[in-house]
Amino acid sequence: MASGTDATQVVEWEDATGKKVKVPPNVRDALIAKFRGQPNLGPKAARILAFFVDKPLLKATQRKVTDTSPHDPLQLTAKDNVCTELSLKADPTKKWICGYGRIVCTRLLDHVLSCDEIADSEKEELCRHVNTSKAAKDWLAEYTQRKAIANSNESSKKLSAAEVEAMTPAERNARKRQTALDARTVQVLSAAQIEALHYALAVFFFVCHIPFAVVEHWAFIALVTALAPAYAPHMFKRTAMSRTWLDRLYEETEEKTNSMFDRLPGKATLIIDGFKDVRK
Repeated sequence: MASGTDATQVVEWEDATGKKVKVPPNVRDALIAKFRGQPNLGPKAARILAFFVDKPLLKATQRKVTDTSPHDPLQLTAKDNVCTELSLKADPTKKWICGYGRIVCTRLLDHVLSCDEIADSEKEELCRHVNTSKAAKDWLAEYTQRKAIANSNESSKKLSAAEVEAMTPAERNARKRQTALDARTVQVLSAAQIEALHYALAVFFFVCHIPFAVVEHWAFIALVTALAPAYAPHMFKRTAMSRTWLDRLYEETEEKTNSMFDRLPGKATLIIDGFKDVRK
């Protein structure tokens, strides 16, 4: 002990192994306090920390790596020498060391959510109480998706929890999107509405010079199904595009063009057809 130091300046602290160590009173207070007395651990943090076992640790002072001589206990401070070891109750092999005042519950939440030994029901309850956390929101969204897929009444979409778990993130995202689309209320279209959509689709193809074969492509059908599921079953084939809708659009365009020119008195109009008969 340093010269002139009163014995009352140090007290005994017993660690988990039964070893007694001389430490300053404020260091012992930190060691025996729950979570080392870290402030600002509110109700949400308490719910996360409830999944862990709390163990105090004392790091000895070390002047040099090769120094094995006894250390002055009065040089121990809570900030430099007191730590917390947290281990998961569900899996004690998983342990993390936190410095004094440095318990970060958002990181601990990640450890809870990634632990296979903790039931999804417990994780769900935890996430609903700490729903301001991005990790909690993401886990709840993914869990809700897995439940929706697994509980689907459609045999083609009903998967076991193991199958859902085996999905890649891309596959889960695809099913999530499809589930969102399937949840829509699909209206029934009238004959007039179907015809109006036919016309709009034909205009798009003709004006943008889209090959007619695209109308039967699976990706285009998937797009139309996503945008207008009630219309998708009524989509026409490419033959209807070329034989019916091309003529209808041409006739209506010609009629509107002639009408516009008729309203321009004194104007002579020369129309040149691009078609050329090579036999003449």
